[in-house]
Amino acid sequence: MNIYPRETSEFMAVHVERDGVAVTDDTVSFSVVKGEGTRPGPFEPAELLDGKVGVQVYGLQPGVYRVWARVDTAAEQPVIDCGLFRVE
Repeated sequence: MNIYPRETSEFMAVHVERDGVAVTDDTVSFSVVKGEGTRPGPFEPAELLDGKVGVQVYGLQPGVYRVWARVDTAAEQPVIDCGLFRVE
């Protein structure tokens, strides 16, 4: 589990695959929600940096957060549990 100080402002890359292929473009969006058992909330466009997709860790209160990804394609919108990180 990645751990970040609450004062940080940092890009956190999130590995997302669709059919075994890494998704590295703007077809992915993320929902970052506080709590280990929390379902996804509103999805926001992914941050893109150096050919990677991810989220910006900034302004979050201490606690455990879960990252959800949604891949938007013409036929489907799979939602993927990408795991947890902690802000201290």
